[in-house]
This record gives sequence, structure tokens and C-alpha cells, in this order.
Amino acid sequence: MRDDPSAPCHMVTTLTRMGLEGPSAEGAARATALVAEAVAYARGLADLKETGYQAAADLDRRLTGRAALMLALDTPRAARLLADSEVVRRTLATGAASAAEQSAADRVRAACHTLGFDPKARDPKARDAPGRLVGDLTVEQVVAAAAAVGRMSRLADSLTDRAARASARRWSAALAAGPPVEREFTAIRRRLDSVLTSSGPGGPETDPSRLATRLLSESELVHWPVLAARLARIGEAIRHARIAAMVRAAKARLTDLQAQRRRQASVRGGVHLAGRMGRAANLRPPAWPLAAPHGETLAWLRRLVCAPLHTPDVERALAARLGADLFDLRRPPPEPAFLAGVDIGNLRPEHVAPFLRRISMTRPVPSAEELSEESLEADRGAVSWARRSADERRWGQAADTGAPLLPEVVGIPHVVHGIWLGQPMPARTAFRDNYGAAARRYAGQVTVVLWTDIPRAQCAAVLAEPAPLVGAADPLRYVRTLATWARDNDVALVNVDEVFHADHPLYLRPQYVLEMAKQRPRGYTSATDHLRVELVHTFGGLYIDGDIRFDAGSPEGGHPGSVPDLLAAVAASTCGFTLNILPIDLGISNDLIVGSARHPALRLWMECARLNYFPLQREIVGGLGMMARPYVGASHQGLRHLAPHRTGRVHHVPLKLLGITRDDLTPTGGAVVTANEITWVPRGRERVEFDVTGADPADPATRDEVLTRTMRLVTFLLWQLVAREGNLYLSAVEPVVLALPDPDAVWIALLGFIAAAGAARALVTSVTDHRRGEDGTLEYIRLPREAEAFLDREASPPSWFGSELAELDRPVWLLDEAVTPVALRTPSAAAAVLAGRA
Repeated sequence: MRDDPSAPCHMVTTLTRMGLEGPSAEGAARATALVAEAVAYARGLADLKETGYQAAADLDRRLTGRAALMLALDTPRAARLLADSEVVRRTLATGAASAAEQSAADRVRAACHTLGFDPKARDPKARDAPGRLVGDLTVEQVVAAAAAVGRMSRLADSLTDRAARASARRWSAALAAGPPVEREFTAIRRRLDSVLTSSGPGGPETDPSRLATRLLSESELVHWPVLAARLARIGEAIRHARIAAMVRAAKARLTDLQAQRRRQASVRGGVHLAGRMGRAANLRPPAWPLAAPHGETLAWLRRLVCAPLHTPDVERALAARLGADLFDLRRPPPEPAFLAGVDIGNLRPEHVAPFLRRISMTRPVPSAEELSEESLEADRGAVSWARRSADERRWGQAADTGAPLLPEVVGIPHVVHGIWLGQPMPARTAFRDNYGAAARRYAGQVTVVLWTDIPRAQCAAVLAEPAPLVGAADPLRYVRTLATWARDNDVALVNVDEVFHADHPLYLRPQYVLEMAKQRPRGYTSATDHLRVELVHTFGGLYIDGDIRFDAGSPEGGHPGSVPDLLAAVAASTCGFTLNILPIDLGISNDLIVGSARHPALRLWMECARLNYFPLQREIVGGLGMMARPYVGASHQGLRHLAPHRTGRVHHVPLKLLGITRDDLTPTGGAVVTANEITWVPRGRERVEFDVTGADPADPATRDEVLTRTMRLVTFLLWQLVAREGNLYLSAVEPVVLALPDPDAVWIALLGFIAAAGAARALVTSVTDHRRGEDGTLEYIRLPREAEAFLDREASPPSWFGSELAELDRPVWLLDEAVTPVALRTPSAAAAVLAGRA
């Protein structure tokens, strides 16, 4: 069964001629796929029939002579044959096979009609005949082939369903019942075992076939009544058993051919995907327009971190540690037209809340007038103000440190920031409950904002289109649910890339993009670690994780008892900012941050977070020895993931540099109830715990979405080639790959693209392709052979990630993942391996 290369082209031409768009185009695409499959059936129908005939002939051979005797004596085999016959007879009698045949024919005939082909046109010689599909095939020939396959598939499926299993159990019990069966069959087997002994006047019987013939003859003379009865049953079942053998063999052959077609499609898809990435790649390193702090602030930062920040050498070194940005993912998006002229980095505290409310995606796009200073001034938001003396402006820092001063009047806007990135928010989650409760409790006092990466266009579509009827498909259901929740609870829904654009980018955008490129919960968590501090630094207010409750009730020990009270207390406090002060043995957490905009401590925090991308992975974890210890099942299991090391604990560094302890910060326990769901740590087999498409399996990612996600995976892998010293970190991306529509194509594209990039290929000295899951289960990556061909597992690089700890011919286990030395072959060398020339 070979694909006809002209079939897809012919059908695509038909779609183009029809000029279909929207739902019509979707229906035509489904019809095209259905007809293309039926064409393949028509091309391979003769092959399937021949496979069935061979299976029937093989069964006939097993039902003659000695083979028939041996089958009859084998109770399990005889039971299976009789059960198969019974199932086929029942399926044919009930009409289920005929119904499947008719349904398959109707579907393909309707699909041909959708594509504009006339089923009544039968002349294959008329080149432009509407009934002619591909080559010499007519519509009716293709319909007939689909019908035949539909009938065969229904029969084959009936042989493996629950009723078939029950039938096999009944026949097994019936054939094995009673002592006479065992006595008779024991006697027959003794006769067969004694073929070399004298069998009468004719001398020894040395030919088993002749002995079988004698036994069969004797059974007919009722010397062996049980055998005779069983052979009679088998004889009655032969016709339907032959059909069962035919459909089993044909279905297996069809499955093999379909797997071959899928594999060929995956190879074509992988090559095409790699080609699209190649055309999109920008091999010239982009100039990153990182805005350096002002003179006094820069000097202060340099003294604190003991590094020549924002010098060419340092910036080049840091850029190199982040890996190549071949697809310009770190480049900030352009400024939206409605934000032109808005100085986002210098909004007055009282303008922050109305600004964020007006750009909420639960509303139409705002006009320039709505975002003007005059309009915002007329809708001033609540702010906690505190006037500071000259000494208080130093926020507890000594005069000789050169620390930037706070303003004479510090204002913290009554804004609560939350973040949800990367994946659809579940309909029921603590995040929604807590933020919804906060918005209702503090209505008129506090503006609650949810920052997201959902595009405005999707929210606009939700606003413009009513929800479909119950049971109807809704590709926007996740966005609709979130946007409806935000609107009903008066929560502002704000897009990150709209606000932090090219004219006002995230300071930590390169690091933010790398974490988002993981496309996994812990990557999204690390991205929020960066975003949260920038939100408070840019706008001021309160950032708080979604698992923390706002309904603490009465204050404890004089601590602030509400969010407005907490903001006021922080504004008047010595430090002018605070974090979540946990019980004494748990320390200080970054899951809550309060401060005024542009606070110097937050600026230092951002710089420390940026510099935390200098260390290699072994350095940031504490050395190879720490990486090599067991993690799964230990109390420190969560530390096998890099989120705590790379981003989650950064806040301790600036606090230490500033000499600030928990006793210096404003307590938060009276205003909120702390919780920690640790959503970034997977609970089981991580590959099934999240959805990269933003929808269920019925809504697979589009080709452009697959391209975008694969480019992010490449960007992440290139970063890891540096951070993990030449390690191709496949286990880290496997869950994302498996969630895409054609994982094999993505694997081929990933390895093929990196192999074609000479500089990246030269870096590869090891691979991580199996690991211990969170429950200790060994998890292996299954690469298609076209992707595996790129990996030279016989290579012996002089040094590779963890080689210092390696034993001969054994991988090194780091963070409970196996690292093995390899080299990456060039595409031509991989092709030679596949062709068997290497």
C-alpha cells in the first residue's frame, strides 16, 4: 500500500478551487484526510486480500493430517479457533459487519461530495471527470475499498472485544471438562510417543503423518469418541474460522502499513519542521538593548555584588552563558499602538490602578485618551502614602554605602498582582478562589490584577462571540472560562508582552524567555520568579502567590490585619518593602512581595537574579557530588529541579548583601494565610500532567503552534548545552514533545536542526535520555530511528558532563538522571547510518 504522491496535491488543488475558509475549510480538511486514507486503501486492497488469502491457506494446512490432530489435541488452540468462529458468525448474523461497511462507504462518499467529486462519474479515462480522484481511481472504487476495510476492521475488532474474550473462556472450559478427555488424550499422546515401537505385523511405525492418519481413521471408527467429537466441531467451524484468520492477518497488515505511513509522514514532517526553523533562524547575534541603571545606582550595585556590571566583558560573558537566541525569542515585542506615549516606568502611584484596569483584556482596547494623564488623574486609585525624613529615606542603609534614597513621599498603590503563565488555568483552583475572594472583599479599596501570556486577540474573540451551545466545540473554552471569571470578579486581566514591550522591556527578559521556553510547570514558576519582582519594581503594590489566602481576619500581635493595612505599614516601615515572613524555622519566602515602585532593594534583587545565570548547573547546585546523590524518595527531592537554585532563592542574596534580616521586615501573617502548593513539582509521571496545546487532545496544536513550541525547545536545549557543559538534555523536553501531535516528527526536527548547526553540534558530548521519575520509576525516551541516527553512542569524547565520576561503560547519574557520552553526527552521516553505509 503505497501513498500516491499526486493524491494530496490533487485534493489541495480542489480545496483551493473551492475557496473554502473558516469552518468550511476545516470540514474540507477533514474530508481531504478521509478521502486520502480511502485512496490508500484502494491502492493497497489487493495486498490486503492476498494477505488474507495466505492466512486462510495457512489455516487449511493446519487442519489437515498430523497438523489437524495436533490442533485438536491442543485444548487452548482448539478453544481459540472455535471462539473465533463463534464471534465471526455472531458478528455477521447481527449485521454489525454490514453496518460498518455501509457506514465507511457513506462517510467517504460524503467526503467526496464535500470536495466536489461526483460519485456517479465512472469513466476513468476522462481526465477531467468529476468522479476521477487519482490516477485511474474513481469515487466508487475508493468508496468500495473504504467499505471493504470498514467491514474487515469491524470483524477484526470483534475478535478482541469483551464478548470474544468471554467466548474463549467458555470454549476453554467446555473442551477441558471431565476425566474422559484427559484419559483419551493421554492414550493418544502415548501412541504418538511410541512411533518407533512395533505397531503390529507391519513393523515399527516411523512416520508420524501415517500414524496421525491411522489415529484419525480410528477416531472415525469411534475408537476415540472425544477426539472424534472435537474434530467434528472444528470441521463445522472451519468456514468462519477461516474468515477470522483472514481478517486478523489483513488487520495486522493494515496496521503495519498505517504505521509505515505515519512513520513516513513523521520523517517528512520532521524534515519540513527543521527546514522551517532553519529559514527562521537568525545566525547573527542580536544586540540586546539592556538599559543600564543610572550612574549612582550602577556604582552602588557594582560595590555590592563585587562585579563590573554593564561592561562589555561581563555582558558578553553573560550572553554566552544563555546560549544562542537563533529565533530572536528574547527580542521584546513591539509597543502596542494604544500604549504609545505612555511612560510605563514612571507612572504615578495613584495612576497605576486605573491604568491597569483600563488595559484589562476583559474590556475593549483603550483609546489614547483613556490612558492620558488627565484621564487617569480623574480616576485616581487608592494609595498608601508615607512621608519620610532625610534619614528615613535611607531605608535603614548606612550613609557610606551609597544606597539610592527613597522619595520624600513613598506611595504604594493598592494593587495586588498575580501571575498565571503558560497553561490554561483550571476551572477550579485555589488561585481563582483566593483572588476572587480578595477582589470581592476589597472591592473599591484594592485593584486585583492577573498577569498572563494569553494574547489579547483571544480575549477579544471571547468578548465578541457568545459561548457556543452546550456540547458544541469551543476552541476558546479555556480563555472564555478565565476571562469570564476575571470579568465577574472585577479582576483586571493584563498581558505581559503588551506592557513590557520594546520601549519598556523586562529587565530580566532573556532569563524570563529561557524559563518560558521549558514549557513546563517549573519553568513557568521560575518565569514568575522573575516577573513578580519586576512588577512590584515597575508599578509598586503587592505580589502574592495564588495559594495564599487573603482572609486572615483579625491582626495578630499588632501586625497589619488587612491588605490595605499591610500596604500602609510597609510604606511607613524602615525598609519600605517586605516579603513573606514565615514561622521562624521556615525563613523568608518570595511568594509575597510588597514595595513601592523603583525601590533600590528590588533593583538589586533583579541584578542578583540576572547574575544567577552566570554559574554552570554544577556550580549552582553545589558541585557534581551534590548532583550525584540520590534525590527520589529523600526529603530534598524537590531540589533535583533547578527552580529553587536558579530563581526561587535569589531573594536571600540581596537581603544578605543589604544586611536585612527577618526582624527588619514588616510581618505579613495578620493580613494573609500562608500556604505552599509547590505546583512546580510534578506529582507523578510528569509527561501526562500538563497540556502544551492549551486544549484537550481533540484540539491538537496547529502547524504554526508546533513550530513555535519546537523553536522554544531548541532555544532551551542550546542554553542547556552551555549550562550542562555539552549535555543534550532530552529528558527535560520529552514531556513537551510527547504532548505535541506528532512527537516523532518533533524529535527528528530537534536533533536534525541542532546537528545541522555546526557550532551547536560541536558542543554536544553527552546525552540525558533516561531518568528516574518522581515515584522512582525508570523512564526511557523512545526516539524514532531517524532521530536516533544522529546520536553516535560509540563516541568517546575526552571530557563530558560528569565524566569525572564515570565508571567504565556506565552512565553517570546526576539529579537522578543518566548522562551518557555521545557525539552528534552530521545530517549526511546520520543518513549514511540509516542507509546501512556506516
